[in-house]
Amino acid sequence: MGVFSCVLYGYAAQYPDRYHWFIYVWVVAAYYFAFVGANIVAITYLLDSYPARAGPLLVIICAFRGIMSFGVSYGIAPFIEHSGYTGAFGVFAALTGAFGVLGVPIYFFGKRIRAFTGRWAKDKSD
Repeated sequence: MGVFSCVLYGYAAQYPDRYHWFIYVWVVAAYYFAFVGANIVAITYLLDSYPARAGPLLVIICAFRGIMSFGVSYGIAPFIEHSGYTGAFGVFAALTGAFGVLGVPIYFFGKRIRAFTGRWAKDKSD
């Protein structure tokens, strides 16, 4: 959903006379849905995997989200001028897809990752 909405927004913004105004409304809502869904999945997975480190994990997720949003929004105007909407939002679609693909190895190797990192994520009172 996130990749599709990025690509669709890029084309709708590049060629505004070809697309209906509702495309913009739908794309923003669809990308927000994908963004919030990814945050919820990450928070749920990490809190379920490392309940003793809930506080630091939530801080890390929020900080990482802030760093990524600053990174992609800091130079957006020159990026759009240089590459156009289709180029800029194509890169955003690739970034969204790359973060989505990161979930595949976590799905297959999640138990091994938790077994390896679990020895450092235990509560000191245990």
